[in-house]
Formats: sequence, structure tokens, C-alpha cells
Amino acid sequence: MTLLSHAQGQRPWTKGPVTWDDFMKVDSGDINEEIKILVDFQKRDTVVITDKQKYRFSIVDAVMSDKSLVCRDRMNDHNLAYAQTYFDIAQSYARAYMDSLIFNTGNVDELKSRQINRLRAAEDEFRNSGGVSLPSPLYQ
Repeated sequence: MTLLSHAQGQRPWTKGPVTWDDFMKVDSGDINEEIKILVDFQKRDTVVITDKQKYRFSIVDAVMSDKSLVCRDRMNDHNLAYAQTYFDIAQSYARAYMDSLIFNTGNVDELKSRQINRLRAAEDEFRNSGGVSLPSPLYQ
């Protein structure tokens, strides 16, 4: 799994469960991993105006690139569950990033960088754990 460095075609976490249609299918020799998920955080600023107040807040969600890859011969329930679990983990870090923006008066890019670094550490731990049981998705 890899984090995106720039915007591409993106599939938001809020779209629902990951499917094989969200991946480009490649032959086994094309990538070193069975599955490669490219993830980033998408931040949208929103303004709500009432009679007496004007509120600005940010919504942050995990997004998966349409450049994410899977080996054709590795398209199975286990790898799809792995992809969904990782995407759910990314969403939990996106929400932590969103929460950190609430009272932020500093550098927003630094906050995002901090959450991405935490996601990378979680990704390493997740990858090294070796297995995945079928998860109960976050979106339910």
C-alpha cells in the first residue's frame, strides 16, 4: 500500500465497500505486491451561515486512487477484505486529521503530514501482522 503524492482519479471511502472494480487488474509480474492500494486524504471546506453566525469547518475522508493495482490471479475474498480493512484504517486516520483541524491555528499541512506518518506506521504494523479476518466494515 502506498500513499498518494498528488491528486488522481479518486474513490472516496464514503462510496461504500471496496470492490475489484476499484482496482486496475495487472499480471503477477507487473507489481511486487499482490495488491497495491494508493490512499490519500481529501479535505473539503464547508461554510454554514445562520442569521447570526458564520461557521467554517472541514470534512476529511480517505480516498483511494483509481491507479490502485491488484494481480488478476490474486483476486480473492481474503485480499478484498485486506483492502477494505486498510481503507477503513485510512478513514480512521482521516477522521483524526479532521478532528485535529477543529481548534487548529497552525499549519494545516503539518497536521496532515503527521496523520499520514501515523497511517504509514499503522500500515507497516497491519502488513506485518500477516493475516486478516473478514472485518466488520466501518461504514455499517
